[in-house]
Amino acid sequence: MTNSNVEQSIISAKTHENSEELSESKKFYNNPRLKNGLTPLHIKTQRTDSNFPSDKMIDQLVNLYDQGNLLSTYSLAKRFSENYPNSFTIWKIFGLSAVQIGKIEESIQAFRKCITLKPNYADGYLNLGFACQNQGLLDEAIKAYKNCISLKPNYPEAYNNLGNALKDKDMLDDAISAYKNCILLKSDNAEAHNNMGIAFKDLGKLDKSIEGFKKAILIRPNYAEAYNNLGLVLKEQGKLQEALVFLKKALYLKPGYIDAYFNIGVILKDQGSLDEAIKIYYNCLSLKQDNAEVLNNLGNAFKEQGKLDDAIKYFEKCILLSPNYIDAYSNMGIVLNEQGNFDEALNTYEKALLIN
Repeated sequence: MTNSNVEQSIISAKTHENSEELSESKKFYNNPRLKNGLTPLHIKTQRTDSNFPSDKMIDQLVNLYDQGNLLSTYSLAKRFSENYPNSFTIWKIFGLSAVQIGKIEESIQAFRKCITLKPNYADGYLNLGFACQNQGLLDEAIKAYKNCISLKPNYPEAYNNLGNALKDKDMLDDAISAYKNCILLKSDNAEAHNNMGIAFKDLGKLDKSIEGFKKAILIRPNYAEAYNNLGLVLKEQGKLQEALVFLKKALYLKPGYIDAYFNIGVILKDQGSLDEAIKIYYNCLSLKQDNAEVLNNLGNAFKEQGKLDDAIKYFEKCILLSPNYIDAYSNMGIVLNEQGNFDEALNTYEKALLIN
């Protein structure tokens, strides 16, 4: 569910964080699903007695959360949860803050506690499903989303999240049905149209996939991910120039968008524009140095230029980063063979065969 509080917390979660905690949580701040996968933080005043935290305590937590101080929110909520184990509000804030800093197992426990305290709380199941999905617990996520929908049948975001979990499990037809249910309830849900486009792409139904991405863009003209996805499908159709237009639009809308950079590089390489492709791949590495796929593609571009030593250097970097990257072994074997290093080439091919 789109949530201004969650979006703000991701954007502004800077203060009250030390370097060790920040490195652990950074990938979760950059997760696009966090912008629409969780419920808003709506807090009602609860009764105040010795078994429940005071309104002042709750206000302190809510203010920290709304300011984006997620680590401080998490730490304080965790402490409060030990003192007030029956406070639904504390567990909700604990879960929402924990999931956004990468404490997924703790967030799952918190959301389970919310459901125990309020069995008919639909949003609790939505949040539980989201946390389980991020942990790779797809069966539990799907069950949670379905429980949410049984409690709140007209909940478009729950159908969209259910579709995402089904898609992650390669249950593509079921995922598409879930996205369609979401769109029936909320026709202007850009995420659902985009996600359905991805599912159709994975099924090989490219025309339907394009339709989904175009509808997403029509609803949200600045939707960089939809432009990128549309570019990928057009590339698969062999429409390289048209694909480049949409990929560059994605990059314009989202500077530093590494997926768009990478996909542009692939098309430029396919077109034979190797110098331009190499420049794009270097841009990718400047954004993310430990990207094995970029390193492999960079090696291939140098191979096609005849710069074999450079090619081997990047294949070696790729293998060092990802020791089971079979394409890098195979590509390096080809280069070694072209250099006349037949024994090394044979040894490299054998390593590839051991992997697969």
